[in-house]
Amino acid sequence: MFRFHGRKLVQIYIWALSFLSKYKWEFFLVILFMLISTFIQLIIPRFVQYFIDELILEKRQDQFFMWIGVIAGLLILSIFIKTIQNILRIRFQENASRDLQFTIFQHTRKLGFPYFESHPVGETLSLLNSEVSAMQKLYKEHLPTMLEWTIYALIAGIMMFQINFKLALSTLPCLLLYYIIGPSFVKKSALYGKRLSDQRIQFNQKVNETMSSLPELKINSAENWGLSRLTEYQSNMGKSFIKVVFYAYAKFAVRNFSFYIGFVILLLYGYWLIQRDELTIGGISAFLIYYIDTMKRITGVIASISEQKVLMHQVEKLYDFCQMEPDDDSRPNAIKCQNIRGNLEFQNVTFRYPHHSSVLLNNLSFTVESGEKVAIVGASGSGKSTILKILGRFYTPSDGVVLLDGVPLQHYEIHELRDLMGFVFQETYLFGRTVRENILFGNPDASEEEVIQAAKSANAHDFIMALPNGYDTFVGERGVKLSGGQRQRISIARMFLRNPKIIILDEATSALDNLSELEVMNALEKLCRGRTTIMVTHRLSSIVHMDRILVLHHGRIAEWGSHTELLNKKGIYYRMHQTLEVQNG
Repeated sequence: MFRFHGRKLVQIYIWALSFLSKYKWEFFLVILFMLISTFIQLIIPRFVQYFIDELILEKRQDQFFMWIGVIAGLLILSIFIKTIQNILRIRFQENASRDLQFTIFQHTRKLGFPYFESHPVGETLSLLNSEVSAMQKLYKEHLPTMLEWTIYALIAGIMMFQINFKLALSTLPCLLLYYIIGPSFVKKSALYGKRLSDQRIQFNQKVNETMSSLPELKINSAENWGLSRLTEYQSNMGKSFIKVVFYAYAKFAVRNFSFYIGFVILLLYGYWLIQRDELTIGGISAFLIYYIDTMKRITGVIASISEQKVLMHQVEKLYDFCQMEPDDDSRPNAIKCQNIRGNLEFQNVTFRYPHHSSVLLNNLSFTVESGEKVAIVGASGSGKSTILKILGRFYTPSDGVVLLDGVPLQHYEIHELRDLMGFVFQETYLFGRTVRENILFGNPDASEEEVIQAAKSANAHDFIMALPNGYDTFVGERGVKLSGGQRQRISIARMFLRNPKIIILDEATSALDNLSELEVMNALEKLCRGRTTIMVTHRLSSIVHMDRILVLHHGRIAEWGSHTELLNKKGIYYRMHQTLEVQNG
């Protein structure tokens, strides 16, 4: 199955409990009320012993009803204290669970492109669901129950030895029997539970993948193929669930066997001690009450410890997730982005992806002046999009430096830096809300007039007004109700509202037809006026009017110049242009 390194197990457990540290006083009060409630519960069997030996057998009816009243009062007090204890316990449990979820969500926001490019969305969603639930189980079930039962078992054990030392010793073999046999069934049940959890994560990933690819599956008549993959994962989950249930029942069977064997031994040995006048009838009655409750709690504590060890394996994923270095690497003395002109310079930039030996950008150097419009072209895999990711500080160069107005990018406050930049990607993400809300994403504080003006500047106002509810039309999940060109123009309207100093375009028109491309390019031309613009594209028709074109080849700038200058050189750009002309007929 798996093995845990003891030191890391302790680290993970301490980390998990650290979310309770803010609520230590509530936790202390819970323990205090737990002690009081437990003491009241444990004194009741002593009263039972007194009733039988002193009141019933001695027929002292004058004190009987008085002691009944005392017991009733203690039970009412115990119920009241238990209620307060549970309220306090629920409060700190829910607060700790909320803090945990908030911490995970915050960390997810801080992680950079490398994480999201190497981890499927379904994996992260399952992590936030299954693993967070596992850690919440520690707060809500295992920790409070284990503490309460341990306290109860310790005090009850002391009282059992006080009643009769020999009788108390006779229970140890039964407890030892469960301790030897029981945990193995507990561990197997928990291990298969962990396997079931992992399979559920994989199943959720496949469900997310299948739902996302449903149009593709339908187009290729592959619905049965997608369904068969889901069925396979679901079948594996079913097999693991059966094993979880089997070992869970086996665990309870061993617990019950140990308990009843001990109960029979106590009856036989207790009868023998009574015959020898070493034990009273009230004593054996009180002892049996203690035994029933104590065995239940001790076996429960043993099972809880075994289950928590396995539970920590699930929590380990959250622990490792939270140890990942965040993308937000701003320094305490980071420079504010004020009076930025927009001059960009790559100085001897080399880049390779982590854990990869191949170099994507090799000693790359070029400059983009403020207000200049520069296009970057090249073969697939030449590093064009990587340049844009480095500009947005989604990646850090392996060597070299990128300067903005003569200052290295990493010296700027990262959120202010990204506010300076407006990104338009090939795939525009629209939220499943109205057109207005999607445009306002660029600047939530913008007025209605500013939204409409931004839409007009992006050549989007006319088609928006033609929609059933105009700006209040819901666009569907990811903007599915709109065409590609319409989605791009809404993303450009966002940029007009945002009013960035630097525009970064990554294949912004590559997925559009010729008419949509023309409309989007007209909107982009307005957007880019007076702004530093860097455009990555493989559609040469969209960069004819750019101030300068850089041709990327094997991670270096092989050629540069205007469209006409590059054609006259008859180099790489010329051959690319000729190839496209042949393809277009």
